[in-house]
Amino acid sequence: MAQHKTKLNNSTMQTALYHASSVFLEQVDVKTTRQNICQLVIDKFGLEMAWLGLVNENDFNVHPVTCCGFQEGYLDSIRITWDDSPTGQGPTGAAIRTGKAVPMNRIDTDPAYALWRPAALAQGYRSSAALPLSYGKKMLGALNVYSKSPSHFTPERLQELQSFANLAAVALQKATLYEQVQHHAEELEQRVSRRTAELTEANQILELEIAERERTEADRARFTNKLRIAAEVSTQLAAILDIEDLLSNVVALLQSRFKLYHVHVYLLDESGDTLVVRVGSGDIGKKLREQRHVIPLNRERSLVARAARLQQTLVVGDVHTDPYFMSNPLLPDTHSEVAVPLIAGDRTLGVLDLQDNRLNRFTQSDLDTFSALAGQIAIAVQNAHLFEEQKRVEKALREGETRYRNLALENARLLEQARQDAETKAVLLKEVNHRVKNNLAAIVGMLYIERRHIGIEAQATYQRIMKDLINRIEGLATVHHLLSEFEWAPVPLNQLAEQVVASALQALPPDKYIRVDIPQSSRHVSPKQANGLAMVINELATNTIKHALTGRKTAQINIRIAEDENKDILFEFQDDGPGFSERALCLEYQNIGMYLIQNIVRKDLRGEVSLNNTPGATISIHFPASLTL
Repeated sequence: MAQHKTKLNNSTMQTALYHASSVFLEQVDVKTTRQNICQLVIDKFGLEMAWLGLVNENDFNVHPVTCCGFQEGYLDSIRITWDDSPTGQGPTGAAIRTGKAVPMNRIDTDPAYALWRPAALAQGYRSSAALPLSYGKKMLGALNVYSKSPSHFTPERLQELQSFANLAAVALQKATLYEQVQHHAEELEQRVSRRTAELTEANQILELEIAERERTEADRARFTNKLRIAAEVSTQLAAILDIEDLLSNVVALLQSRFKLYHVHVYLLDESGDTLVVRVGSGDIGKKLREQRHVIPLNRERSLVARAARLQQTLVVGDVHTDPYFMSNPLLPDTHSEVAVPLIAGDRTLGVLDLQDNRLNRFTQSDLDTFSALAGQIAIAVQNAHLFEEQKRVEKALREGETRYRNLALENARLLEQARQDAETKAVLLKEVNHRVKNNLAAIVGMLYIERRHIGIEAQATYQRIMKDLINRIEGLATVHHLLSEFEWAPVPLNQLAEQVVASALQALPPDKYIRVDIPQSSRHVSPKQANGLAMVINELATNTIKHALTGRKTAQINIRIAEDENKDILFEFQDDGPGFSERALCLEYQNIGMYLIQNIVRKDLRGEVSLNNTPGATISIHFPASLTL
């Protein structure tokens, strides 16, 4: 009978979980998903009340976001945290810290519930349980449930509730991600709608609205797909250092995701005069490489060569009408083509060439995506070259060490022989000593040469460079979001600084904290200035994370915004770290970040940069209040 009852309970439990899964799959917005989680756990498990509490990285408070059932202001009267303080010692705080379900079967007597007992007993609650909500390694919060029966949460019932909580965590994360994607899509839709409205004549508004809505839906789908493709390509670029594997993966990914006829990558040879096919898609790509297909950089009748010379993206909707198109017998069905230069800094590394068998295949959105991806590919190619160069230098060092050891052994042998024959071969000994000195001088010279040779090239590692790029994209993404909120009008400089610094500080380890002081300011900057300033502020905040927290848990960032008598803007960024090195203060040494700051301020903002330690690292940027857009 007991076995039959257990099977029946298991069947009922499976039915409840299946029903919950179905409900979660049907809902994708965050608010409804949260409400469904609380209501379902009450309905399916016969509970009195349930509430959902979430955590964030800014504090240790548990934030109630949704509640179902009888609670009569219970949540308004209590405070719960998940740290080691007294308010974090209850079941909710323990569940979040440990990642395990925590029952509280005797609210009236258990000392761990002392802080919340009066409020709970006033509602008639006699037992409760806190169920952790986690997705992968990320802790989202806790689902808290209450019963009017003491000792209600047995181990079996707790296990069933945790199974439900695991489903709820997945549903909550899915809804959150979906809402983020929807938010970006809605921003794009609003931009398209606004721009379309400006160009629409009064008597065509209704027809254009219908057409624009259909277009926007397609753009949103394409935009979401391109974001996914960009993320996939970025993942590939971050994981591969071998240039052949890197380019092969990127070419295959672009062809399959964009459904293109053919994709291949040209790289400039060592002379810088010839573009050589390094990798291509499919069997045709293999044949092009086997044939050692090349294009001289000065060839006029070549879209690829022109894109490399001009350092511009070139697109042809119908290649058969373009005088610069160079046909290839292996690609007879090409009708449209895009050539995107791969540029790192001001140096052209090669060309990304994309071809399709449809006329006018490539849209402006495609070109923007390809240009962004080409920039990432160029940096990855440059990093791969540096990695290969580093391996070559390391090999040369090993060979130098071998030569050194061999020369040292030879010197020892010659000295030993000279000592044995010293009485009869004094002249030979003198000659040997001379040769030893020459050999040692040669070794020292070689070591100095090797050290000078690797002084710059081997310092930057691939992983650090990619990490700094994601941070810079995130910084650009932050300013893009802010500019969208202000409809691409001038934005407050203090808000720009707040959001970019907050984005950069997301990279902080969980045990580190940086305080930020940014006073209010009436100064506004144009969208063009905002983009440049976002990259500069991101670099400065990243520099603070890297250097100001060495050997300690907290740091301070102070930002000052002022103007001079000419109404020009002074932006000052200061942290309380160890400050700049003497070489950095004299601008004798620049890493990639400082190079970017100098370049952006001088070329984009038309301003000046100064560094000092007063105290900590302080950088002052002085630039005109407005620039032509």
